Amino acid sequence: FLAQVRAHPRLPAVECDGPATSYEELAALAKGIAGSIQQVVSTPSPRVLLALRPSTTAYAAMIGTLIAGGTFCTVNLEGPENRSASITREFSPDVILFESSPSSFLDDTPATTPRIDVSQPATHSLDQPTIEYSEAAYVVFTSGSTGQPKGVKIGRTGFSHFLMVASTYFDLKPGERWGQFSNLGYDLAIMDVFLALTQGGVLVPLASKKDQLLPATAIKEKHIAIWQSVPSALELMIQAKQLSADYLAPLRIMSFCGEPLLPHHLTALFSERPDLEVFNTYGTTETTGFNTI
Repeated sequence: FLAQVRAHPRLPAVECDGPATSYEELAALAKGIAGSIQQVVSTPSPRVLLALRPSTTAYAAMIGTLIAGGTFCTVNLEGPENRSASITREFSPDVILFESSPSSFLDDTPATTPRIDVSQPATHSLDQPTIEYSEAAYVVFTSGSTGQPKGVKIGRTGFSHFLMVASTYFDLKPGERWGQFSNLGYDLAIMDVFLALTQGGVLVPLASKKDQLLPATAIKEKHIAIWQSVPSALELMIQAKQLSADYLAPLRIMSFCGEPLLPHHLTALFSERPDLEVFNTYGTTETTGFNTI
């Protein structure tokens, strides 16, 4: 990411509502968050809980945690509060990042756990990544479909290797637009953020209700070139009668993970865009992000 900042400082990095945030601006925000973390936590490798919705600030918080030498864990603020509370207890954060007002599931966290409102300007910037860092880049929790959600530590070395390998398949060009559809508590969201921002892409969060229910409209209106999601998103496009060449025109690659990609999905997709490159991957948190079988 920092190499992209040096190479393309004024290139758009994130496009949310309003003006786009450049790589230079995103780096400054991340370094400010890293400085805030180090100001309130004495632990050299802090565990940082991100109670944030998809946004420029949330992405900066992920990067800022790594710059500060920490390990981050994201929660889905749109999901059940009891799950978020369970994850928070299990993760046992050294510091909690929130924006504007803390979520109610944080009420039971120890009063001694520092909290940082990342909507407020940082008073200190960490310009260089700390050399004391946790080997775990992040912790992601399983769905809990077989019982209690389990936290899986993803190491920095393995994560870096994954990004290097995956980037050769996606081959993102600087300035290409990557749609970020998954909630931040899901491992695919972390893949979106880092695969886009380590290759000079423009990360475009699709977090509104309209974007979630009409993903093909978002692809067309936001000029999304790379799409990664569960196959259920294709079902939404089919139901809305928007799985057409017109709506899918900006796309170069679609990648599906986490659920079975069925034959009728591909038949409908390739009948409209036979030139599209499609990855059918299997989502497995324990192998960092996804693999193909």
